[in-house]
Amino acid sequence: MPDATLVAAIRSVLSGSPFHGEGHRRVWVRFRIAGVRTSKRRVLRLMREHGLLAPSRVGVPRGLRTHGGTIIRNFIRAARSHPTRNPESGGIERVGFDGIGQCP
Repeated sequence: MPDATLVAAIRSVLSGSPFHGEGHRRVWVRFRIAGVRTSKRRVLRLMREHGLLAPSRVGVPRGLRTHGGTIIRNFIRAARSHPTRNPESGGIERVGFDGIGQCP
């Protein structure tokens, strides 16, 4: 099937759809059900070249993803107060962080 004929078939599939747009995979599946043998990549290429792909949403731009440097302090504070299992002694003991710094 030539590209021009396939593009016309893609347009007919899209015009018969109740949705605003469909992607290349769904169009390809509709072709497979109808007995038209082609590849997904060819359908994608033709839909991209002719501007027939479904519209996609663009994400919202975010601000800087930095923090104030308090993550490590909160981690140390939580680790000091959280009991852990020591496999050598077989019991529960407290974790200590010597030499790292002091938590306020």
